[in-house]
Amino acid sequence: MRMRWVCGLALLAIAGGCSSGGGTAPPRAEKPPAKTEPGNESSPPAVVQAPEPAAPEKPDPAPVTAAAPGADPTWWIGAPERAGGRVRVAAKADADSLIDARRNAVRAGTDALKAASEAEPAEVQTEKVDMAHLDDGRWRVFVLMSSVDPK
Repeated sequence: MRMRWVCGLALLAIAGGCSSGGGTAPPRAEKPPAKTEPGNESSPPAVVQAPEPAAPEKPDPAPVTAAAPGADPTWWIGAPERAGGRVRVAAKADADSLIDARRNAVRAGTDALKAASEAEPAEVQTEKVDMAHLDDGRWRVFVLMSSVDPK
């Protein structure tokens, strides 16, 4: 019985019926139209709408661009780099679908980070992603990844 009572109160609150007016909101009094004298009619006031708030932008952690087929991106590095307490590697992978190529490239990048740091990668970041649609219909994805350098 108590559960039914609580659910009933919740439904009333959701429906907007919770007010001190006995379960319904009192009707709003409308403002009577302003009286104008003949010959002194004015145009109705312009309706001004408030600007809609801009949707918060989500920063893209890894900018995606399209590479020319058969060419490596300009940011491509051939060997692991160490700087600022991080190790960076580049990796690429091909697959029939874009999602599989991206997954395989991230997996290859993680393996390259593990080999370069000789430890399990920590605080891994995918810094850049590039893709190319190859002539044979497959996809090639390039990734630039980094992790904390344990050395």
